[in-house]
Amino acid sequence: MANYKKILMILTFLIIIILRLVNNAMAIELDSKLITEFDYSHIDNDNLPDSYILDSESSVDTTLELSASGIYGLYQYDLRVKGETEEDSVYLDEFLINTMVGDSILEFGKGYWTWGKGFSEYYPTYPLDDEESYLGSEFSLMTFNSTFKVGGTFDSDYEDLYSAWIKYNSLLKTSDYTLILSYLKDNSDLDPDQRLDSEKKKKGINLGINYSKDFLNGLAVYGEYNKRYWDSLNEKSNLYLFGGEYITKNDKVIVLEYYREKSDYLVWVIGNHGDLFSDWNWQIKDVIDLNDHGDIRTFNLSYSGIENLTYSIEIEHFSGPKSSRIGSKPEDLTINFKVSIDLL
Repeated sequence: MANYKKILMILTFLIIIILRLVNNAMAIELDSKLITEFDYSHIDNDNLPDSYILDSESSVDTTLELSASGIYGLYQYDLRVKGETEEDSVYLDEFLINTMVGDSILEFGKGYWTWGKGFSEYYPTYPLDDEESYLGSEFSLMTFNSTFKVGGTFDSDYEDLYSAWIKYNSLLKTSDYTLILSYLKDNSDLDPDQRLDSEKKKKGINLGINYSKDFLNGLAVYGEYNKRYWDSLNEKSNLYLFGGEYITKNDKVIVLEYYREKSDYLVWVIGNHGDLFSDWNWQIKDVIDLNDHGDIRTFNLSYSGIENLTYSIEIEHFSGPKSSRIGSKPEDLTINFKVSIDLL
């Protein structure tokens, strides 16, 4: 309880400071959420000690989020601060400022620099961890139907350049494509699941293309291809994704994707997340490893019919032979129950 009070006091102080700073702002929007999560995992591994299983079976975490966005003079800003009771920590999750430089936009700060079309969160052309925010900057030169971007981020110690990229995006009549050249200093900061192996590599060069087409009848198709080269191991690899998304007349979303990295994955999703006015939202997702028959089945259900309150539950089931990357996970079932309260 003492930790929670400490976080609450710090975030309340930050709110006061922000309100003082943006007193002359043209527009401001504040939001604050209190999120409590209960996680349960069923451990399916006879080789693990009982103490590890007991510590990993369940956990409760409460997070307090503060976000602010607005316009101050020629600058637009987005700020999000998080405080977690489980780790007794307060950290700046995102802080981005962008401003016009002639006909171009300069953006800098700490944020999520993701790009890609994959609905299943596989981004072959994106070299960073898509769940992590990075300190960096991006400059965008815009014309009538195209955008040229140059950007880069620092490493976790904020000392050295960690990644850099050049992107060219062109908008056609019912489609668009993006050409991407990016650099990654090393992959040691990436999640092992994203690396797909435990080997650390340095100086990664990525050359990729993203393409999507909308048929204007609820159907859209997309594809991504990336050629990756690691200088430290003289290793080359091809990553690609092909997929399609269809939104039915009753707002059901159906997605089918094929993703290739070191394994071949088939992903299908069905849900009603296209219905923005529904109190109930649900989604069923299945990720199948076509090489070793590992399988991840996920079911999400949320209810937002009560003002300022959202309940959600996610059930995830892992299956497959012990030799597979998916089937070899210590847990075979996880359940996440979340309650989110809008405080502002």
